[in-house]
Amino acid sequence: MSSETFPDLGSSIPPITNEILQELIKRKNREHKWKKRESLAGIWLMISAGAFCIFIFFLQIDKLNTLDGFHRLLNNPINWLFAAGVTLTAISFVHAHNQAEEAENDYDQLREEMIDRNGELWPREPGGSTRFRVLHYLLKEKGINLFYK
Repeated sequence: MSSETFPDLGSSIPPITNEILQELIKRKNREHKWKKRESLAGIWLMISAGAFCIFIFFLQIDKLNTLDGFHRLLNNPINWLFAAGVTLTAISFVHAHNQAEEAENDYDQLREEMIDRNGELWPREPGGSTRFRVLHYLLKEKGINLFYK
């Protein structure tokens, strides 16, 4: 952690642990960013797909009764534009979902590795007060739990 993150600890955190913690925080922020984008894209997908269904099945219902009306419905450029918008929204949701899953896997992998290598990364000190303060700070301020898997 940088000195502005832990001003009271000084240089008591080993450099390799510091780098891994910085990377862990970056991955957590990336995961949070992509989950937020995934949620936003999902909301837009539900709104656009719902509006498209309402438009087709409630506002254009008279065109679905006959074959000629259905043909006119399919040839209307507004309907194609609307369908293209829903498709693009679905593609953006799938992309955001894949990125969110990838970011979550990267974060979880590093977090679990850090928990497994706990003895190697933290120096032996009486009481483990520095380690406890860092882990408590990460849990409380950043939402990163390094106490257990």
